Amino acid sequence: MEHLPDLCKRDNGDTVNKTYPKYALMPQFTIQRDILCDTQTDGGGWTVIQRRTKGDVFFNRDRESHKNGFGKPDGDFWLGNEAVHILTYMQRHELRIEIQSDGKEYFAHYKSFKVESESNWIQPLRI
Repeated sequence: MEHLPDLCKRDNGDTVNKTYPKYALMPQFTIQRDILCDTQTDGGGWTVIQRRTKGDVFFNRDRESHKNGFGKPDGDFWLGNEAVHILTYMQRHELRIEIQSDGKEYFAHYKSFKVESESNWIQPLRI
């Protein structure tokens, strides 16, 4: 089975983003998620972990919901703290954040990113 970051990198340059349904995040884990790969932005190869563009999902949720993820890749969604931890804890990953406001687009690009395990979720994000 292909490691997830390689899955999205494989599709670089495709003209449409791709969703892989019920993809096992890594072979040794049983957690599966629908994975959205951004094949176009900044050369492609991005695994989308959150999207809020349609307003069809309420994001003010409890800790358990944020742990497990919610929504669907064809709308607004959060992949889930546990899933992002599994994706980022074994090797270095980059993070790209895109924001649109008042018709303008902004982005930030971080060269190193990971989400800590649940026991460290008081401050889970490491950039």
